[in-house]
Amino acid sequence: MTWIFGYGSIIWRPDFPYAERTLAFVANHTRRFWQGSPDHRGTPTSLGRVVTLVPEEGAVCWGFAYRVPPERVDEVMAYLDHRERGGYVRITVPFHRAHAVCANPLHNIKPEDAVESITYIAAPDNEHYLGPDALPRMVKQIAGAAGESGRNADYVINLATHLKEMGLDDPHVFTLAQAVREAVAASSASPIVKIKALGALEDALEEASKAEHAVASSATVSARA
Repeated sequence: MTWIFGYGSIIWRPDFPYAERTLAFVANHTRRFWQGSPDHRGTPTSLGRVVTLVPEEGAVCWGFAYRVPPERVDEVMAYLDHRERGGYVRITVPFHRAHAVCANPLHNIKPEDAVESITYIAAPDNEHYLGPDALPRMVKQIAGAAGESGRNADYVINLATHLKEMGLDDPHVFTLAQAVREAVAASSASPIVKIKALGALEDALEEASKAEHAVASSATVSARA
């Protein structure tokens, strides 16, 4: 059987035929907005930021796994190879099914229950890889980027919305999405309101950036290990 594990836009927009969908998680990986998008959410000269999987011991990345009908596998893989272009490559990753989101899923997993799946990641050696950055710079980049699939800001906010609907807590995504919402709102406000909003946003981003930098540094060390 062929399974696809989705942790980004495939969560809410798979756009391919599947016979089954299940809540699932991948162990020892985390979701990070560290990949540049030269097509879907940005352009080659103004990259957006989209998610990739980053190795992190003890971490869990939740998403959905989709079982593809045998007769549609070639069609689906051709579609995904085109969709996940711009630096992504196929990898095989084991996932675990779950009936509901739980706080410590690694405590109860059994190796024999793992199911092999295909997912797409953007490794640090691809030309569009951006890696971690200070939160204010990430927000500025995202707020100003758009591509063939729409605004980068919408991608970030959509992901945060669907993760929250799934009952998940993803501080990296939620912190970034909230800051992006505020930046977009400030950019469309009246001049007086905009000045006040931007001042408050800068203060909030400075505080959030400190926390984000600590998380990014830890994850980078794990990825290099």
